[in-house]
Amino acid sequence: MKQPPRAKAVKTAPDFLPDESLPTDVKTLQAELRKARLEKQVLLEVIKVAEEELGIPIREKHGAKQS
Repeated sequence: MKQPPRAKAVKTAPDFLPDESLPTDVKTLQAELRKARLEKQVLLEVIKVAEEELGIPIREKHGAKQS
């Protein structure tokens, strides 16, 4: 016999976060995430250029053992 579907639990913000501060926190986190993504792109490009100019692989190979 099938049981009726259960209602999904609604996730709410924790009590310690006031509703007024949430939008600014989200905007701040989005700005930090954008900055981190841009930094990652810059670093990957620097590594790519360095590998091309030096002619040696700089990135660690998958499964490489650390000493």
